[in-house]
Amino acid sequence: TGASSGLGYEFTALMFFHLSVASYNLFYSHFKNRRAMATALATVGCEVILAARRVDKLEEAVSEISKFAKNDNVSHVQADLMTDEGVHALADYCLSLDHSPDILINAAGVNLRQPEEAITPESWDTTLHLNLKVPYFLARQLAPSMKERNWGKIVNIASLQSERAMPNSIPYGASKGEYPFMTRLFHLLVLSFDQKRAHFEVI
Repeated sequence: TGASSGLGYEFTALMFFHLSVASYNLFYSHFKNRRAMATALATVGCEVILAARRVDKLEEAVSEISKFAKNDNVSHVQADLMTDEGVHALADYCLSLDHSPDILINAAGVNLRQPEEAITPESWDTTLHLNLKVPYFLARQLAPSMKERNWGKIVNIASLQSERAMPNSIPYGASKGEYPFMTRLFHLLVLSFDQKRAHFEVI
């Protein structure tokens, strides 16, 4: 989830990987050096679909990751996740694929690093939208298909600020502080999963 420039240099990647007896795919949002995680998965055969607003950055990422991909398995889709419509459109796209995502990894985020007196309603909303609203609604839309298959993973990439306060980061800390709680809620959402086949984690 995220944008293709600025702090996040964020991309969303939908990854498929094939094991000996099943096909699993991952919906993965990552940013900055976490692109290396998408590269590692592509290297072992995952199909990687990157999503972001800026097509030029997407094409650059596809070109970079493709150098290490095991197969011709890296592509992109344009999506603006700073709008509710963009979030729902991306989730709908994922669900329209032959095999919808088994694993959702929420790792995108923005920290505007504003002092308390500079925080505005707009900057607060921007931070909580990308850091909290987007991963929640993506997970809520994708979890039912995982539940139908009785297999799924939701992993939320948190922050040091999930547990401790830092200066100039009130909106960011507030959003990341909710990650452990949100993850536990998703565990309840799909509680009927076989518990050995459903995993909900905060990293």
